Amino acid sequence: MTPHEQSGRDDGVGRAVFLVEILACPPGAGHAEDMHAALQHAVSRLQAGGTPIRWCGAWLVPAEQRCLCFIEASAQSAVALARDTAALAGAGVHPVRPLPARAVPSPPLRIGGRS
Repeated sequence: MTPHEQSGRDDGVGRAVFLVEILACPPGAGHAEDMHAALQHAVSRLQAGGTPIRWCGAWLVPAEQRCLCFIEASAQSAVALARDTAALAGAGVHPVRPLPARAVPSPPLRIGGRS
């Protein structure tokens, strides 16, 4: 299933998911959260203006003051525009894809006594 299909949207626009990696430098309380808010606002503004882009979510790594933001868009350039609109030029933009669930192998059976 493609990210477009996963999104549940049927607008005829092919989309992919991108990761925007924000690192607060120097690390400080709230800086990554502020940058995340700026990026989310930029995505909302672009979406309202007709750009095929959608905010998917974000994760914060507090110990590193790193925020991983997931954005669905028709092109990486739309995500880069959101990043630049949020004044986060140093944040990386990477295409990503989900990994399928895999069965966890069961531990080998022990025959005999205890180990």
